[in-house]
Amino acid sequence: MLRRTLRRALTDKSAEDFYWTLSEMTAALHDGHGYVYGRSQSGGLPIRAEVIEGYLVITATGGETDFRRGDIIETIDGTAAITLLKERERFVSGSPQLRRYRALNTFGEGPVGSTARVGGVRNGEALLIETMRATDSRGFFTNPIVEYASAAIAEIRQGIWYVNLTSCDVASLQEKLPELAASRGLILDRRRNRSGPWPEGSIEIEPEKHIIPHLIDEPIDGPLGRIVLTDTPDRMRRRYRENVFMSARPQSPRITAPVVVINEPRVVSYGESTTALLAEHHLAKFVGGPTAGCNGVVNFTKLPGGFDVMWTGMEVMKHDRSRLYGIGYAPDYPVNRTIAAVIAGDDEYLAKAIAVIESHLLAK
Repeated sequence: MLRRTLRRALTDKSAEDFYWTLSEMTAALHDGHGYVYGRSQSGGLPIRAEVIEGYLVITATGGETDFRRGDIIETIDGTAAITLLKERERFVSGSPQLRRYRALNTFGEGPVGSTARVGGVRNGEALLIETMRATDSRGFFTNPIVEYASAAIAEIRQGIWYVNLTSCDVASLQEKLPELAASRGLILDRRRNRSGPWPEGSIEIEPEKHIIPHLIDEPIDGPLGRIVLTDTPDRMRRRYRENVFMSARPQSPRITAPVVVINEPRVVSYGESTTALLAEHHLAKFVGGPTAGCNGVVNFTKLPGGFDVMWTGMEVMKHDRSRLYGIGYAPDYPVNRTIAAVIAGDDEYLAKAIAVIESHLLAK
């Protein structure tokens, strides 16, 4: 890949060309932290999309737009949507699930001000929308267009509480801790449910500090991280510096109700550490999709032209020292979404989480 990248760099005509050359090289690492900073702003579409039932489906829209939830995108500028998606994945580093997730985040991007001709289907009828690509408000790591306007924290069934970890702050959580301790079930949602920055004065929830201590009776440790120490040529002798990557200590009040976590591939790095605490110590069941399969501190390499390359500088393993990278934590209860549910606005992930808790309660 290095030789291929060097050859390609010799023919690059612009910074944009060089960005894609670096991105292809970084993608070959299959490293979920792998990313090239320094690209100029691109243009995008005001959509959130996912591959459902084999089709590329719009699951949410942002602002004023002709697109609708449930629209199936078949082509953009005459090229098949799935072909475009797979081509974009070629420049994304990480596990298969993370590459797909991040390629979808900016699907349909192009030069700012360019016109996108989007062909598709809506309610069984052919659809053609021409729209100008405005400066893309979406992000490579996460798409801020919110699909479900769920509460930050609420009792969603009698005795079953819901907490969205991306929108509930510490003060709100602590206020409800007595109710959570007395609850019949607790759902923790890691999907993004917040657009824009945190309100001033709000403190973001850190699960290993603010939630997991209330689920345990004794101290627990997280995954093992190790850094390669190279002190001989050609890596002839490899040594490691190892340390526990995260831990938690008990706090009151104690939450004894069954816990279900909604995960998806956006759960990466720090999110994988807290998932490890929950999974490896059997503190929760998992619904939805797999996590990213990437953890550890990151390094940066500065390059000419204003580019920075980010990459993983620490190996993090599961508790039994099995591989995490490229795998992640699989859900106990996978969810395969349907187009009908998207059109209806039904949250299948949340419905599955509620069903898991209720089945657990019935089994008692």
